Amino acid sequence: MTTAKRKRKRRSDYDETVDRAPNGRKSRSRKPSQPTEDMRAVVINARIRHGVKPADAEQPEAGCEVGRLLLSGDITQALYDASVKLFNIHHTAMRAFQVPDSLVRSDGGGSSADDASQEYIHWATAATATWQAYKAAMADIGCEDVVNRVVIQGHECLPDDLPALRRGLSVLAIKFGIVAKSS
Repeated sequence: MTTAKRKRKRRSDYDETVDRAPNGRKSRSRKPSQPTEDMRAVVINARIRHGVKPADAEQPEAGCEVGRLLLSGDITQALYDASVKLFNIHHTAMRAFQVPDSLVRSDGGGSSADDASQEYIHWATAATATWQAYKAAMADIGCEDVVNRVVIQGHECLPDDLPALRRGLSVLAIKFGIVAKSS
């Protein structure tokens, strides 16, 4: 077989539609992700499947169970604010415990306990004490499990759990100073 025939045979399966690297090889790099409009539509459709009204699906509160309860009118704005503050306190306490979070990217290379400064130790102690205090306040009224399951873990709130969730969040709203304590 002559050289020209071999080249022709080799080039017959050359695919023009594939992205190529500068050296002529097929590019193995990933395509850019979907446009933001498509991703937004996916998020809105998922929220609608969770029972949110189409008009409310675009609101950021519809992204979590407590927000969906707010949009449906089952809890008030003050209770929602208390749940957000509790979630932030829990997140801070978990960072103080140095619990790895699967949703947060890190560059690796954590520090050892010997490198901990007095400032860090004071911050970590205060964060864990705050979390333990609010956890104990919820345990005193018997709604720690419901609040933990719905607010922290993001599970669905069952109709039987709604009164306990309201009671727990109202106690937290009073402790946070969001709502004034009624006499």
